Amino acid sequence: PATTLLHRSDYLASMFANMLRSRGFWISVVKSYVINLAFGLSINISTNIGHSTIRLWSGLQKDVAGALLYSAFFCGLLTPLFSSCFIRRAVLQGKVPSIDDETVARSSWKFLLKRGIFLRSVLLALGLSVVFGGLSALCLQAAGDAEMPVWAFLCILSIYCIPVQ
Repeated sequence: PATTLLHRSDYLASMFANMLRSRGFWISVVKSYVINLAFGLSINISTNIGHSTIRLWSGLQKDVAGALLYSAFFCGLLTPLFSSCFIRRAVLQGKVPSIDDETVARSSWKFLLKRGIFLRSVLLALGLSVVFGGLSALCLQAAGDAEMPVWAFLCILSIYCIPVQ
């Protein structure tokens, strides 16, 4: 069993490495990032028009912590929808290697990969909200009434969306 597990992890690692080396995969990732960034920035710019600063913590109400929590949720909800569309097209065009059913069946992530796109998106949104949004909220809660310039917050939001995505 140990050699089977090692062989399986080597195979999955190799398959994942091939996907990461494909130009089509990265183009799909960048497209999804740009869409999420435009969505997130437009919402946060519109909710902060006329304000020069934003509170770091204000009970998740019009504060940085709330914006990061909601950003994590919507990145998790929307990115799989966009990415699936872009990556599917790239697979059909031969720009990204396809993942065979056997590999998915052997994957540790099969519980998520075998779900429909809507359920997968909701599960990812909830997971990202807990991990990224929850950690951000906990850290920023300690800041109390501290504020930061809105422009600085928008820069942080742009960078924050990269690992969340």
